[in-house]
Amino acid sequence: GEASNFKLIGGTINAIADVDVLLHFGDNSGGKRPRISYNIDISHVTVNGNNRVGTTLAVFNGQNVNIGPAVLVFGFNKLGMNLVGTGAGYIHESWLGESAPGESIPNANRTAIAIAIGTQEHDCYVSNVIIYSAWTGVLSTNGGNILEGVHTWNDAGAFGGRGIVLMNGMGTVSHSYLDFTPIIVYEPKNVIISSTLFLGKANIVLSADAYNPLLSQSTMPESTLRFPVGKGNDNINENDGVMQGLTIVNNRFWAEETKGFGNDTIVIQGKFKKIVNTIVENNVADSIYTVKSTRATLSVAGEEGVKIISLDFSQYLLVHTVGIQHAVCTVQTPDPILYGVKPYNNLLIVKVMFATPLTNNNTVVTCTVDQSARLTPGH
Repeated sequence: GEASNFKLIGGTINAIADVDVLLHFGDNSGGKRPRISYNIDISHVTVNGNNRVGTTLAVFNGQNVNIGPAVLVFGFNKLGMNLVGTGAGYIHESWLGESAPGESIPNANRTAIAIAIGTQEHDCYVSNVIIYSAWTGVLSTNGGNILEGVHTWNDAGAFGGRGIVLMNGMGTVSHSYLDFTPIIVYEPKNVIISSTLFLGKANIVLSADAYNPLLSQSTMPESTLRFPVGKGNDNINENDGVMQGLTIVNNRFWAEETKGFGNDTIVIQGKFKKIVNTIVENNVADSIYTVKSTRATLSVAGEEGVKIISLDFSQYLLVHTVGIQHAVCTVQTPDPILYGVKPYNNLLIVKVMFATPLTNNNTVVTCTVDQSARLTPGH
């Protein structure tokens, strides 16, 4: 059977008892053919779990779900909003917090997920949402989900909190604002992260390991955001170690002027064996950051009498376990000279070899390299 036109518009809902789910829409009976609910519409509502509920708002097996505008959800212990079902969900112009607005709880005590988009939920759109406190801001599982204009802060980043988690290595994040909280991508294979601001120690973590649902807040490190997630345990399944179809471009890493907050822009976790059809470049960071990318350009001056000039890209390329796949080098010199580029042999060093020793001190060698293999010649 089917049902349609559920609407909740206006008002305030307060939890007065301990319950698993405060507001529940749709069929969660667990049958093989669940009842599909169409056109669920929730807007201009405040939902206060009073720290007595596991989940404040859940939608199961809903098609064409609208949550927003002007929805405030807070006071949950597990999940703020949970979408599990078919597709076409839309969460927008909303605020979420594990704690109440203005309430301060220690970062290390945060345990909840503000927005969870479940395994069967696809083509979901999260737009213009502020998450002001949680352990995890948004947990997304499907590559068709798009997150745009998401601002996450107070997500306990220094204690292992996560701003956005792309659980199955797929999805799109754009025009968002990660405020001292990371984006974590497990087994990246179809991801776009673009035009997003990373403030302070916020960064991107690319994990070769599979997402581990048993990895709880208590297992996260309490040190720094340089490695904001742990290596997990034996319950993590290793993938084939291929990073494929990843695009990270046009992002800004800002150290907040003179406050001195910096980080690696991208952190690699686990071991990647191969990079394919991946572009990580054109990201701008303040000088305090260590910028990582799949493409890099270096220039080295040559001295009179040398026959080999080496360019070491290990500080700039994204993955130390994957070699350079392609290099283009140019030589600027007042005296014409024959030269060649030595094969890379899976190293991150390019060597330019001259047919004869240099005859001057005005030679500059510039090389641009790519760490990603290409499946097609077109760029």
